[in-house]
Amino acid sequence: MTFYFRMTLILSLLIVWTGIGRASIIKVPQDFPIIQDALDIAEGGDTVMVVAGIYTGDGNRDLNFYGKALTMVSEGGSDLTIIDCGAGFDTVSARGFIFENGEDSTASIKGFTIKNGGIFSIGHIPSGGGGAYIINSSPLFVDCIFENNVVDPGPKKSIATVTESLSGGAVLCDSNAAPYFRDCIFRNNLVWVGGGAVYCYQAAPVFDNCQFINNFALRGPGAAILCDSLSDAAVNSCTFYGNYVEQGYGSGIGCRSGSHISLTSSIIAYNLGTDAVYCDSTSGVDVFCSNLYGNSDGDWTGCVASLNDSNSNMCMDPVFCDTAAADLHLAAASPCAPLNNMCGCLVGALPVGCMWEYVCGDANGSGSVNLLDVTFIIGYLYKNGPAPEPEGAADPDGSGNIDLLDITFLIDYLYRGGTPPICPNR
Repeated sequence: MTFYFRMTLILSLLIVWTGIGRASIIKVPQDFPIIQDALDIAEGGDTVMVVAGIYTGDGNRDLNFYGKALTMVSEGGSDLTIIDCGAGFDTVSARGFIFENGEDSTASIKGFTIKNGGIFSIGHIPSGGGGAYIINSSPLFVDCIFENNVVDPGPKKSIATVTESLSGGAVLCDSNAAPYFRDCIFRNNLVWVGGGAVYCYQAAPVFDNCQFINNFALRGPGAAILCDSLSDAAVNSCTFYGNYVEQGYGSGIGCRSGSHISLTSSIIAYNLGTDAVYCDSTSGVDVFCSNLYGNSDGDWTGCVASLNDSNSNMCMDPVFCDTAAADLHLAAASPCAPLNNMCGCLVGALPVGCMWEYVCGDANGSGSVNLLDVTFIIGYLYKNGPAPEPEGAADPDGSGNIDLLDITFLIDYLYRGGTPPICPNR
């Protein structure tokens, strides 16, 4: 074999070898108009990139990775890239995703809205998880919105026995499932029995920086999350708001049958129908640096009753920016802001976000101007108190500096009919 021939052969083999190891990016709809077709052709390590749009119909729902380590990512983000399952009482039962082949965190979904998934019949196996069904698998979901997913037995519910298997409006985590959800939103999902957003059966999901908004369970426990049958969930830096249990317990989370939930740096506030947290006698919830407040039938009750005064927990108005618009960012004076609590960390999923939408002179961010704003400025200037956010709210004389003159200006306005606050940059 000549030297030239040997070098040519080696070079050819190197080209083939390096080509085999190179991951591909497959685009939808440019390369394949149907998402499942792209997932089917993709190999481990590949990325399926989906252009912004609404994807519906067969091949764009009940999506399955079939055990492959794939990344499915949107090009335009979750607000613009929507998987509409199109399920309904008069149409079909359908989900957004099915993970059932042992996928781990190398199987990831990033930047999608998964909506209108639904399971609508008694006897449908498995009968839960309108947005995603996950069994013995641990996929990663990042920046995803699970919205308007429903698990309901439909017309048969009046004549049939409804069991706990009709659970998990958005997600059903089943049998050794350990999915990870980061920066996800679960809103307006509905379930017949337990876990309006998420139901866990012998599972260990993790939720980081997630929001649970206006989820509904006709029967509890757990309007947002229900952990059942030796499940062990971690809930970190999450916000629960407006979730509702009509019958039962746990308007935020529920825990039963030997299960456990760790709740850290989270807010459960203004949920409806019952108390914030429920666990039966065999289960437990550990709570650290969290705020339970304003829930319709109690905050620190039942299995968490003794935790209000420990682990830097609190029961205080979180002062959300605009609940009418479901904006759960924090006002500057929120006790959940890092500068304002004993943990020194952000509590809840969202940081201070309405800092420029303030009432001039409202130094403490309460929404009105009163004597407490005077004491807030005094505390800031002379007692090492928290800083106003934004600083302009505590500068009612508009000088550009926060000083003693701002205190006298507010007093003059409040009690002597003085000039209204004239904060800068309004």
